[in-house]
Amino acid sequence: MTIAVFGASGRTGKLVCELGVQAGHQVRAIVRDPQKVQGIAGIEVVKTDIFDLGQVSEALKGVDAVINCLGSNDLGKTNLQETTIQIIIKAMQACEVKRIVILGASGALHDPMCHETLGRKIFFLIIRNTLLKNPMNDSGAQQRLIEASDLDYTVVHPPRLLDIPAKGSYRTDPKGLPRGGRELGRADLAAYMLGLLQDPESIRTGPYVAY
Repeated sequence: MTIAVFGASGRTGKLVCELGVQAGHQVRAIVRDPQKVQGIAGIEVVKTDIFDLGQVSEALKGVDAVINCLGSNDLGKTNLQETTIQIIIKAMQACEVKRIVILGASGALHDPMCHETLGRKIFFLIIRNTLLKNPMNDSGAQQRLIEASDLDYTVVHPPRLLDIPAKGSYRTDPKGLPRGGRELGRADLAAYMLGLLQDPESIRTGPYVAY
């Protein structure tokens, strides 16, 4: 499978690229700065302005599926995900690419705390609507747009992400974060996202994943 990866220079995107190559996929890293992915062996690097529909469409030619790990690196106000997903959707439609797996955020649009206690729910809402308000709002806008599209999407909702070695095991739930699931390693997240590409039952869903 030929997979285009947006956000390939980020901490999760790099792992998606590395694991994708190890799994035998043809991985195309779509990045603005190729130097940031020079250390990843076996990938095709395509320098692309992600805000340019023509360039993104060109980068997606011949692709079977897309993994989108784009996101902001800070907590300031942003519309990065909202803006880029509109371009990605149009480019995928133009290139007749249907399958996309997106890195979302638990609580950005739908309630992720259905399995938790009232205290945990209240604590989460406070953090979501204060410290994490800006990135959550951007991720929620992204999800609204992808859910309204005709693409075969899966939006993955992890909790707090850790830079730790893969454990090889995690819990998933279709409705909310698994009870007590507050963390997930990026390596396990990347493996999960790659596996979803060939899981037809995950199409047009928004699963939650955590340890």
